[in-house]
Amino acid sequence: MTKAQAENLILAFSQAARQLDIQVRTERLQGVGGLPVSSGLAQVEEAYVIFLEKRQPPKERLSALIAALDKFDLSQVELTPEAADYLQKIKPMVA
Repeated sequence: MTKAQAENLILAFSQAARQLDIQVRTERLQGVGGLPVSSGLAQVEEAYVIFLEKRQPPKERLSALIAALDKFDLSQVELTPEAADYLQKIKPMVA
């Protein structure tokens, strides 16, 4: 998978997350005192937010995004054909 393909899939899955009212934020993650923080799903007040570490390569950000979205039912979400194909390919690996 190329960097551009991974970035396109991140965009597609971010749009799918918005359909579920989940915000996706890509930023430099750093905890208190400079401690490293991992990408992943968080609940901020009443809303879900998926944080992605912007310093990670696109493939790693995509993996973190997919892992976070795997906790939700995507059956009613409209995915792009590329995103749907990718999900079908990796689904045995995620389960």
